[in-house]
Amino acid sequence: MIQQNTPDTISQNSLPDSLTKKRRFSIREFFKDGYPSPKKAALLSLIIPGGGQAYNKKYWKIPIVYAAYGGLIYSISFNTKEYRRFKIAYRSRVDDDPCTIDEFVGGAVDADGIKRQRDLYRKRVELSYVGLVLTHLLGTAEAFTNAYLLSFNVDDDLTILLKPSFEDTPFRSALGLGLGVQLQSKKEKSKVFKIEF
Repeated sequence: MIQQNTPDTISQNSLPDSLTKKRRFSIREFFKDGYPSPKKAALLSLIIPGGGQAYNKKYWKIPIVYAAYGGLIYSISFNTKEYRRFKIAYRSRVDDDPCTIDEFVGGAVDADGIKRQRDLYRKRVELSYVGLVLTHLLGTAEAFTNAYLLSFNVDDDLTILLKPSFEDTPFRSALGLGLGVQLQSKKEKSKVFKIEF
């Protein structure tokens, strides 16, 4: 009996096993494939503070990242507590009810002084939040840049070429000295950057 090949059997039989099997996600493969990848470093740093630095194997930078986050979170907590304290005191001072008193009643601080302190702490809270966002973006940019620079060759065999150059244009002719620096990437072919004097 002759078996007829239907389009389903042809497509399944003709594909290699590596394409027919479903590929499962593996964290180990994520870190090994294409190392160092600037995109992976930036993504990890966006998701987890210090994750990009760990991916780049720059473990000494992780405490610096967390110290910056810790300082800013402490600043947010302290300034928010003081802001609420002066906010309650200012409301008690200006509500025109003689029965409500604030913690600054016996002191030399008037309602305007309490309001100035409240506004000062509010500004510090807002600046701390801005600093937290900037620290997160700076950590991400640092991880991206570090992963990008890890792919460059830093051997002793870097070349500097010094040779004369002549430029002839319709408007002028120039004779000069050209300096070329040849940098090689581990992934790409060599690149030559030229500086002419």
